Amino acid sequence: MRDSGNPLCTRIFPAIPGNKPTEVSCLSCYTLSNKEYPKLELGPHGCALRCSSLSDPSQDSQFVVAGNECVYLYQPDERGPCFAFDGHKLLALWHRGYFVCFGSRTGFGGGESSQSEKQLLTVYDLDNKFIAYSATFDDVIDVVAEWGSFYVLTRDGQMFVLQEKDTQTKLEMLFKKNLFVMAINLAKSQHLDSDGLSEIFRQYGDHLYLKGDHDGAIQQYIRTIGKLEPSYVIRKFLDAQRIHNLTAYLQALHRQSLANADHTTLLLNCYTKLKDSSKLEEFIKQ
Repeated sequence: MRDSGNPLCTRIFPAIPGNKPTEVSCLSCYTLSNKEYPKLELGPHGCALRCSSLSDPSQDSQFVVAGNECVYLYQPDERGPCFAFDGHKLLALWHRGYFVCFGSRTGFGGGESSQSEKQLLTVYDLDNKFIAYSATFDDVIDVVAEWGSFYVLTRDGQMFVLQEKDTQTKLEMLFKKNLFVMAINLAKSQHLDSDGLSEIFRQYGDHLYLKGDHDGAIQQYIRTIGKLEPSYVIRKFLDAQRIHNLTAYLQALHRQSLANADHTTLLLNCYTKLKDSSKLEEFIKQ
């Protein structure tokens, strides 16, 4: 098929509002529910054959266009975010929250990749902003997503199956690399329960504490209140040089109505040592 002299390079999706055919040199959106088929130009970025896909409904079913310099996401009426994934693209697809990009390892530019060169498959978790998997293959002819796995088919008849690791294994890998912010984001996206999240906050707090970032550590320990035994945190901050951090933790305990008499006594002592008479008077009046 051709449009205004330009060949259409990707499939045309079912006749629903927001259909988005992709051309070599531009991207247009046609509203097929309207008999006049109004056309909206979304951008000058086209893509090669098999280099477009639809994201999951959880991602608003955005249209994904994988160009050699960037990957663009589109809504029916505007362009969304873009990601600077360069390299000559051969195939792109979206499956279960992952964007899969397959292309030539030798960079990008004009021309097709040779049948004998190494080809790079990369699986991106765009929500959590990390590369979930990356590997090179020889003579790949297709990548198929089905039954929760990716199937990489090669020209010599081999099929490689890529299976997703469970959430706990992913978290442990991130812990080993001290990527705690990424681990927290992953846990939230997987709806990990409050006990699981609290354990991540504790480990993150321990990591920051050992690095000497006591301000950052106490903020993570505060997020464990209600799950982690307060004495675990209090023992770490009894030193006079860390009294500000201890005070912040004890205040948080009281705000959540989880402080006992010993915690109250300790907080009053902190205010006294800090000579913070205004806080002391405010607390007594409550």
